[in-house]
Amino acid sequence: MTNYIPRSEGTSTLKIAGGQEIIFQTKKVRKWNNEQGVYEYEVKEKVLYFPRGFGYGDGVFGQGKYKSTGEVFVDKKKNGKDRGWKERKLAADKLGHTYMRLGLIKRAERVFACASFLEYLNNPQTGEKKLVKAMFCHDPLCDICNWRRSDILRAQVLDVLDVATNEDRFNGLFDGKMEYMDLEFISLTLTIQNVFGGEELKKAIKELHRGFSNMTKLKAFGVFVGYLRTTEVTRNNKKYSEWYGSYHPHIHVLLAVPKGLYFHGLDYLNKDKWIKMWQDVMGLDYAPSIDVQAVTAKRAGQTYQAAVVETAKYAVKSADYLHKDEKVTDTVVGDFLEGMKGVRRVGWGGLFKKIKKELKLQDIESKKADLVGADGEDGNVHDGWERIYVAWVRGQDPNYYKVVKDVDQCDDKVHWWQRE
Repeated sequence: MTNYIPRSEGTSTLKIAGGQEIIFQTKKVRKWNNEQGVYEYEVKEKVLYFPRGFGYGDGVFGQGKYKSTGEVFVDKKKNGKDRGWKERKLAADKLGHTYMRLGLIKRAERVFACASFLEYLNNPQTGEKKLVKAMFCHDPLCDICNWRRSDILRAQVLDVLDVATNEDRFNGLFDGKMEYMDLEFISLTLTIQNVFGGEELKKAIKELHRGFSNMTKLKAFGVFVGYLRTTEVTRNNKKYSEWYGSYHPHIHVLLAVPKGLYFHGLDYLNKDKWIKMWQDVMGLDYAPSIDVQAVTAKRAGQTYQAAVVETAKYAVKSADYLHKDEKVTDTVVGDFLEGMKGVRRVGWGGLFKKIKKELKLQDIESKKADLVGADGEDGNVHDGWERIYVAWVRGQDPNYYKVVKDVDQCDDKVHWWQRE
């Protein structure tokens, strides 16, 4: 075993077969030497992370043992574009190393293990694939988990909007308990000035949510029958800006209003009125920047629902907190964790909340959320479809997701690394 240099404090790594790493915690311990009458220092080590990944293609995941077939896994959308599993897994690994440096060991282990093993249904005739099983870490900064949350939120919004804009489905769901109405939609973005540091970010988000809650109680807001609120935080990465390194918390809102009642009535709020209303509920001594516009189809052939769902994305971008400079990454990740701890990034209200409840849609922010099936896949093998197993292979240049097969189907002996 080579390439291992212990440090007096912190973490160290040991390269093993396949280029993988065992991660140690190193600590300098002082002991009294009775014979010599002096204190001696000893570096003690503890294994923090022993990868379950593969050594040159062999490995074990959970209770199942698998061997690589050598085939690089490719998962594409219907338009032929790659889904980006590899790029997101690389980002998750980078986040895991960040957590290690911050001393968040358990958190790092969960992120390292996230989506390391995937089970798919594959149509050998068409190449269509459906994810049916995976282990996700549910970390709020994990690029893989946020991608899955975004897909599921998008599917939920489409489902809610389909009920809200389809009279037959609406009446079937509520069975006369509510009266159907034609709706129009508005996209609203509410902001405040940027802030610095995790503590100020936490305060700012708390004030944002308080202000929005108070705004929904105003008489002028009563014309809106439903809303979806998503909270997003971005970072100013422009090095020559006076706001470099600051955080920009803001709220995206999708509003529903009865058709014909708002845009041509006395209840209409122009941009200046929105600014004044937001400034008042937030208690700001400056006019905040906001954006408000009616939602319309942006492209020829685009459905109304598709245009609306574009305004309701669960967006947490890893580019805002993962940087080339490890020190910057550590600081930003720490700030994000402090600032967004306990924050509900998605909120439903009014008609949208009632429809979501009737449809029994899951809470995507729960640690028990099912992040596998955004398309509602049942996990059963369809006629002519086959199961394929995919594993993340570290230690290769570059790293890959590779197709594996059950060890019982292998002719040769399989060697694997097991977690200590």
